[in-house]
Amino acid sequence: MGIISTLKKIIFPNTTSLMDMLINHSKISVRAVEQLDTCVQAFCDQTLVVQDVQKIDALEDEGDAISYKLSQELFKGALLPYTSQDWVELVELVDTIADDSERAGKLLIVHKVKTPTHVSGQLLALVRLGKECAQLLSRAIEQLNIDMTKTEDVIEQIRFKRHEARRVEYALFSDLFDAKQLPEKDVLFLKEIAYWLAQISNTSKKAANRIAMMAVKYSF
Repeated sequence: MGIISTLKKIIFPNTTSLMDMLINHSKISVRAVEQLDTCVQAFCDQTLVVQDVQKIDALEDEGDAISYKLSQELFKGALLPYTSQDWVELVELVDTIADDSERAGKLLIVHKVKTPTHVSGQLLALVRLGKECAQLLSRAIEQLNIDMTKTEDVIEQIRFKRHEARRVEYALFSDLFDAKQLPEKDVLFLKEIAYWLAQISNTSKKAANRIAMMAVKYSF
């Protein structure tokens, strides 16, 4: 651990505690997306069961509990060198990743669709890019008070992955629009699932942008 990071732990102990909580919070969001990946695979294989989705719900609840504790600490105001706005926005964005996973997961059990092979591949690509974004975001949060250069590198990786996810999303929407073999209700249903899968990488990028601002603002 660097000298600057050590000094921050001494001078700003409350912030250190909050960082530990936020890192744990981000890891729970990662686990929610990882479980969603498992659910999307099962959905495409038509083997999905409610219990698989309920695991996402449990993780989202766990994340909410930590988010609540973080909010309590934020109200105390001892947040130097970070502002309340920095923390609140980051906590909300990390929490949203688990929320998006929960929404997508619940959709998966609403209706069974025999998805064409290429559509299944695109759904899986979308959720796995979201998973990579969430994993990278957690790493960026861990590095925030340790190594600013590494933080910036990870943020760039998130932006690249999100760009790739957007490309997959557009290709999927285009393919669904042209899918003659699928009933219209199935097309609309799959588009809704794709939207929430894409939101994971979108939200990760928003959180990465917030971290980038914090890294620049408080690098000393």
